[in-house]
Amino acid sequence: MAKLKFKKKNLLILGGSGFIAQNLIQKLISKKYKIIVITFKKISLKTKYSNIKLIQHNFKKSFDYKSFKFPRNICVINLYGSIESKDYYNGGQKYINENFIAITNICNLLNNLNISKLIHVGSSDEYGLETKINSQIQNGYPFNTYSFAKILNSNFLFMHFHQAKIQLIILKLFLVYGPRQKNNRLIPSLIESFINKKNFQSTKGNQVRDFCYIDDVNDAIINCIELNKRYQFPLIMDIGSGKGIKIKTVINKIRNNFKDSKIKINTNLKKIQRNNLVADISKAKKILKWSPKVNFEKGLEKTINYFKNK
Repeated sequence: MAKLKFKKKNLLILGGSGFIAQNLIQKLISKKYKIIVITFKKISLKTKYSNIKLIQHNFKKSFDYKSFKFPRNICVINLYGSIESKDYYNGGQKYINENFIAITNICNLLNNLNISKLIHVGSSDEYGLETKINSQIQNGYPFNTYSFAKILNSNFLFMHFHQAKIQLIILKLFLVYGPRQKNNRLIPSLIESFINKKNFQSTKGNQVRDFCYIDDVNDAIINCIELNKRYQFPLIMDIGSGKGIKIKTVINKIRNNFKDSKIKINTNLKKIQRNNLVADISKAKKILKWSPKVNFEKGLEKTINYFKNK
């Protein structure tokens, strides 16, 4: 049995290979947390650190928790999951089934650990096609397999909270962006299109979205880790900028950084989407003493510079 012995505050991160997790881990290492990361994909750190332990595992299979002696009073951050959305009749059913297996295996693991807190990183897509944002609403109307899977995960953990008496915090993240993000998201995909002078397909861009810079998002997660006050759990909070911006405005702001670019934005793409999706961050401000520090223009500048110099 491998004994995972740490003396300071103990963290367990589920899902360590994604954009948010990779940035979060670097921040947590610098803050001297003692971290265990269970990750599906193998990850490598540029420097070896004494305060981090990496375990590779796919939660499509049950986790053999008896092979590791986890520390007591551990805080868990759940970032596990895929951001892909597939048509239900073209791989979507398998995606949902595998997601459900993974979340049940995660809960089986958590049920056998001594946990102080569980921070589940959800998505604004959990609101589905609701016409009004209410961060107390746990159920939405899913419009694709991704939103369905995220709703399922949060609800399953909500049920687990009541049965296992765990302090549960659910963060509904709006559109996160920043350096090192993969190009299957809007902003990095647009930036790379301008860099490579390739045409881009979009909707007409009239829908309003809320973008939040990666450092601000991870600051909110860290504030959840350090939250010591007793509140009525579960806590459900939106994490975003609290400000809406039209997609076509985002496109134009990126275009302005590439003055010689003549790429064409095809606006004939049609998707089932909400017109407006803006976070209500009043609860996060009050409880976490958190608010975003990086405005959209500054965050976009940092992101564009990263991709230009990559």
